[in-house]
Amino acid sequence: MYNYDRYKSSDKCPICGNEVLTSDLFCERCGMRIYTHLPQKNTNVAKQSDRAHSAASRSMEHPSDAKHGLRTLSEMPDVKAVIDSCKASLRVNYPDISVLIDDLRERILEDINEIIDSDFKDLDVFKTLGPHFIEERDFGLEKCSEAAKKFFPLGVIMGWVTLSAQERMVLSEVYANAVAKAFELVSYNDISYKELEPGVDGYNNGDGRLYLSKELLKHRKSPFEIIDTITHELRHQYQAESRIGHHNVSDDVRREWIEADNMYNRGMSCYFNPWGYNYNPLEIDARYAGETVVRNLTHYLFNSVPRKSMDVINRQQLRTRLVQEGYSGALLEQTTDDLIKLDGKAAEMLRSWLNDGIKPEFNDIEGLDSRLLREHYQMKEPAIILSYGMLMNNPVQNSKHLKNALYREQRLYK
Repeated sequence: MYNYDRYKSSDKCPICGNEVLTSDLFCERCGMRIYTHLPQKNTNVAKQSDRAHSAASRSMEHPSDAKHGLRTLSEMPDVKAVIDSCKASLRVNYPDISVLIDDLRERILEDINEIIDSDFKDLDVFKTLGPHFIEERDFGLEKCSEAAKKFFPLGVIMGWVTLSAQERMVLSEVYANAVAKAFELVSYNDISYKELEPGVDGYNNGDGRLYLSKELLKHRKSPFEIIDTITHELRHQYQAESRIGHHNVSDDVRREWIEADNMYNRGMSCYFNPWGYNYNPLEIDARYAGETVVRNLTHYLFNSVPRKSMDVINRQQLRTRLVQEGYSGALLEQTTDDLIKLDGKAAEMLRSWLNDGIKPEFNDIEGLDSRLLREHYQMKEPAIILSYGMLMNNPVQNSKHLKNALYREQRLYK
């Protein structure tokens, strides 16, 4: 408590120093009221006054608990006016603010999705972010998958059994070159074909050379085994180069691959060495790479090619039917191979004839039709189907070849 007689000469508030006090001795700035009904000479009152002064001082030191005189800080007129103004402004503007925040969030999400869709489909774009960017385990696999689609289309997959070892070798080499580029290998020195132990399709020593088993070029091997093995083994080359710092993989992956290489042991049972071979991180990563490319190729073929084209023609069934038509010897094998290579509408015609006994028919194409070939030139049904395939592939040029061949044969038998 304060005795007004002590301050009446200056009319200043003892707390904040405000020079203007109301008639009832109330300070409008800080809310302090000055009491005068207690005489200053009273000792007890003086002690009470000192205690009040100490309390007021403490309240100024701790504003959160402060009570100035009989009023709290929030009840001060100036403070209360500001608080009320803020409340009113929020009540008026909050709906607009929330709408603006929602709009901003939507715009940010749209921008992020647009960036991902347009620029980040290929992981290589992240290299532009600088040398510290970490490549993911899918690095290069999208390009490998595109190469598999290019070099192993449906016609090659379906006609694989008809391809020679030389043709398979060429396909293997062009695909391997594409995989080496996809993995950005520092060292790649082509393919070496070797006689390997049973069950081993290929290997890589980290020396840049891909070693493949000659068995992969034989008729009993699937084209998917070629794709899987090449991708798998060249992934090992990528791992070897990553271990010595040629590729930007994370430190923990590099350490994992270095440790895995030290523990690598194909000959020891996983019972004694759990990470020896099958579950070695290097093998897990390489298997993932090869199988991912095969899966992507299969997904593409199943979803981008007409369903009827996916029906596999049974070679033995076709061969038996050709024997019934009078084919034999070298002509039998050559005709079987040529028919299996057909695709599109010609392949559908072959399946209809082989499975359902439907006679092949087609209308005029550059002066040739099925009726003319059957009745005038005495062509057999398989030959008509092959002729249709040739005409569908290149009508103008192949029609000339067919007409010349038919003319020469007709003159030969006259």
